[in-house]
Amino acid sequence: MDWTTRCWASGMLDWKKLRDIRELRWALALRVPVLTPPQVESSSLVEDIHTNINYDAGEIVTPTPGVKRILSSPCCLPHIAQAILSGEPSIVEAAAALLKAIVTRNPKAMIRLYSTSAFYFALAYPGSNLLSIGQLFTVTLVHQGFHGGEEAAVSASLPLAKRSVLGGLLPESLLYVLKRSGPAAFAAAMVSDSDTPEIIWTHKMRAENLIRQVLQHLGDFPQKLSQYCHVLYDYAPMPPVTYPELRDEMWCHHYY
Repeated sequence: MDWTTRCWASGMLDWKKLRDIRELRWALALRVPVLTPPQVESSSLVEDIHTNINYDAGEIVTPTPGVKRILSSPCCLPHIAQAILSGEPSIVEAAAALLKAIVTRNPKAMIRLYSTSAFYFALAYPGSNLLSIGQLFTVTLVHQGFHGGEEAAVSASLPLAKRSVLGGLLPESLLYVLKRSGPAAFAAAMVSDSDTPEIIWTHKMRAENLIRQVLQHLGDFPQKLSQYCHVLYDYAPMPPVTYPELRDEMWCHHYY
């Protein structure tokens, strides 16, 4: 075998030369069979995730700065979203923060972020460091075009659960925590056990209902991604998450 040997694996569209497959180059260079998340984080690729993006505060820059156009393009944005599936806390935080920076004051990228499945990846993350994810959710909560257009997504006449891309995935009570109290309160609520008129949520509901059902929807994609980082997830709308604990509860005027 040499650098020109052609290789193929599940998820690849066609055969590629060994020198064109990044994972194999990493493995050969490091003399290890698998690149671990901390090793990925130390690579120059993840330095790009921390790239500083400057724009005028409070104003939309026209045209969109070149770096934001590149990062929000189909060849970059899905891969940044999929970095959340690494499960490595520092990478998850960096990916969520970068996604937030990319879509801020970038309307075209904002309304189609949902199509990267970033929200599914974030909800499948089992860690407790959810502040960056909460901050991403805060700015994107009701600005996704999953209803068929920006106007439908932001229509004030619809209930929050209908306007939000997270509606049907999280109980509406958690959506109101995010909207009214902010990302820090949301992050705290997600990892807490609560049984109050405002919130009914437990670790069991998160692990056995939310995370388990999201991972079922994603199927074997996380495993494929760990084997071939260029594979892309094909977005498909997810059925509502079922919570048996809420089956006999009535949600009315923001209270159970």
